[in-house]
Amino acid sequence: MMKENLIRLVIQNILLEDAQIDPSLLGDVKGSQALVFGPKAKKFLAANGMSSEEIGYVMERLHNTTIDRFNRYDAEFISAGRKFGLKPSTLKAMAIEETTLGKSLTNAAGSTAAGVIQITRPTLTTFNNNLPKGVSYDYDTLTSNPEKSIEIAAHYIDHFLIKEKGLKDRTAILSAYKTGPDSANYVKRVNAFKKFVDLVDRI
Repeated sequence: MMKENLIRLVIQNILLEDAQIDPSLLGDVKGSQALVFGPKAKKFLAANGMSSEEIGYVMERLHNTTIDRFNRYDAEFISAGRKFGLKPSTLKAMAIEETTLGKSLTNAAGSTAAGVIQITRPTLTTFNNNLPKGVSYDYDTLTSNPEKSIEIAAHYIDHFLIKEKGLKDRTAILSAYKTGPDSANYVKRVNAFKKFVDLVDRI
């Protein structure tokens, strides 16, 4: 476990050093470097193809988010993405939407959803029932091990939504991940966050 933590720390440091976030997006929040969306930031995002609606989503969710928080789970997004054939930037975008990158690992609205990329207890039960014999995930892991919760969500997307249900494009996968009346807006927000991550990150 110590070796895994050391590798994770090295990867995170490399990612931080390699980050090329435009200065117009950065500011100081209580002594920490953070994403701050002033007029120059809006202009920069618009010039790089983001619509006013997409910029609004990003500002609402990420304004004053520290760079440490923004990059916190990048190593896990990369690892899970490679393991299950998913784009790390999509996983990160989902995490921005679901929990602002792990800011809260539980759902305040009374749902059983938990983890960095929220999964409900019934969803996890259904997923476990579809996994090979002897393979299962414990619900408590979603909150006790946020890094592992990312892998669980990625495995669910790959095994259940893509392979079992045969979903192929991102819109269909996201719509199936978030059902209900807000599903269409969920897809729009995650796509906006992915566009932002692709612009400022190298994951």
